Amino acid sequence: MLDKFVINRRCLKIDKANAKAMIEGFQKNGNIILQSIYCFVNDMDLPQLITLDKGITRFRLSPIGMSLNSENYTVPYKYVAKMIKAYQIENNFDMWSEICGNGLFDIWAPVAPYKRFQDAKVNPDRFAIGLLRVYEIVEEFGDLEIHKYDRQHMLTRERLEVTVKKPLLSDAEFVGVETLLENVIKKYHQSATKTKNNLQSESLLPTKSCAQEMTRTVSEQNLENILVDNLDVLEKGLILLERQYSIPPVGRIDLLCKDAKGDYVVVELKKYRAPTQSIIDQIAGYMGYVKEKLAKDGQNVRGIVVVGKKDERLEYVCKVMNLTVKCFQLKIE
Repeated sequence: MLDKFVINRRCLKIDKANAKAMIEGFQKNGNIILQSIYCFVNDMDLPQLITLDKGITRFRLSPIGMSLNSENYTVPYKYVAKMIKAYQIENNFDMWSEICGNGLFDIWAPVAPYKRFQDAKVNPDRFAIGLLRVYEIVEEFGDLEIHKYDRQHMLTRERLEVTVKKPLLSDAEFVGVETLLENVIKKYHQSATKTKNNLQSESLLPTKSCAQEMTRTVSEQNLENILVDNLDVLEKGLILLERQYSIPPVGRIDLLCKDAKGDYVVVELKKYRAPTQSIIDQIAGYMGYVKEKLAKDGQNVRGIVVVGKKDERLEYVCKVMNLTVKCFQLKIE
């Protein structure tokens, strides 16, 4: 049976050279090498369908990158990128010089990723290299199914579950890329690696008694990243439909899911000591919207509130609503 992904409505809109190097690869020393890394300064909700940015490439290509002749490149909308790990880095030119010459990112001159971060108007703590695995999918999306906004492409197809045809890199090849990247990053930043899917330093632990409190410095965004990759911790069979699902003027649903029965599940994440009343008001509004606008006749809508500390008042309120409270803790090893 083929694997399936529920992809994000937001597409991965990238330069033509980037897309060609990820999907078709670039030639170096007589070999075809597929690019598997991507620089980003904001949180990435993956997997995403790969689409092309309009206009010319914004950053300086290396001779290898220029040899791609990617100006007229077109890509069928049948490739998705899934982020396997995110590496928090410092913007080091020597590191980029090595990464842009060892087979990882050779289509770019080192100044390209360096300036990408140097010119970014965000906190440098958010600079990251994403290790992506690209898959060809059975489905093929068309232009009519993609809204092309100035800042992002958005899929319009209602059902966003896709079937994986094949990964473009074999398991062994991908492990080689991962090892090469991690060796370079460790060389320049001994403590900079932060894995997204391999949760050795941050483990979400289900607990009924909530005997241990969560670490108070954990942000909702970090918790959301962990949960997205470990939905079975919340409930077996949960499928993510969309993160940060916008429902003006009500707000944004943290995680909009469906359960094993096909019913909608609204997941709301709250940090340490969030007021009970604000939690209930918020998720009740979200559930009402989903019931009215998305659910079909007879389709159930329920909620899961994820909190960091036991709250008896919240638990009593949830007993008379279609809500479940889940507590979590972070284990540092």
